[in-house]
Amino acid sequence: MAIPSRRRKGLKTKKSMLLVCEGTHTEVSYFESIRQLLRKPNVTVEVHGEGKSQMALLDAAKAKIKNNKRDIVSSWVVFDKDDVTREQIEKTSKKAKERSIKVGFTNICFELWLLMHFQKVGNPIDKKQLYRALESYLEITNYEKLKGDWELIEKIAYKYKTAIKNNKKLFSSQSDKFTNPYSNIFEILEEIEEL
Repeated sequence: MAIPSRRRKGLKTKKSMLLVCEGTHTEVSYFESIRQLLRKPNVTVEVHGEGKSQMALLDAAKAKIKNNKRDIVSSWVVFDKDDVTREQIEKTSKKAKERSIKVGFTNICFELWLLMHFQKVGNPIDKKQLYRALESYLEITNYEKLKGDWELIEKIAYKYKTAIKNNKKLFSSQSDKFTNPYSNIFEILEEIEEL
């Protein structure tokens, strides 16, 4: 005689999201803070900081998907413009799409996304300006030295709803990833919220 299933009604299946980031400190600290902030018991968000080029990030994501015991419902590679050429970005985006991996991208750097936790951004901006603005909002000096600090990043993450709103506004007026400023990081957070 078969034993009846003891599955509880209303119990949701655990979902898993994979984020493979170019940065090894700031992005990892940020997404880990978001994961803890959102506290979704049926969602696992795995964050890996690889410190690799865009194509290497795709390879790392593919390997992590293949070796993962959980069913990953969404996977992302996260990187920024830095010194990457338009051709490299296009090639990475095309390969990612072929592998069903999404791309989280900021032009000029990830700090653009962090700045949107405090203000709207619409005009071209460089790293120096971003760092100065963050220093002002965070009441610190030398952001570059502190940018991977867990407590500092966690303080920023609490304002993620403001960042989503500001990023959507930017995205509606500037959806060309090759133009500074650009970010689609809000899509990652919205997806985590929806899981």
